[in-house]
Amino acid sequence: MKSKHIISLKKKGDISSLFEKRLNVLRSKIFNINYVKNNLDELRFVIAVSKKKYKSAVTRNKIKRQVRQILQATNIKGIDIAIFANENYFENKFEAIQNDLNSLLSRIK
Repeated sequence: MKSKHIISLKKKGDISSLFEKRLNVLRSKIFNINYVKNNLDELRFVIAVSKKKYKSAVTRNKIKRQVRQILQATNIKGIDIAIFANENYFENKFEAIQNDLNSLLSRIK
């Protein structure tokens, strides 16, 4: 069942607002995150996976599914997030990926 407080960002203006200031950036060995606070009671996100780094659409979609699954388990609200997967994503097990993303998300609060 989908969580109601998690929404995918679709509008170009909302996505571009994440990159205008570039003040709120978090980095780890697996992810880079840009975020900005919003005045809503929901988490809005966009997941970017480079076609240059991951040629196969199946691989890119798998990364997006896994990240969405991790985001649904969080209870963060009121933030717009852009999540970028780094090249070494599949060098780690899912638990390590989950712990890495959760540690980055906990630094946002």
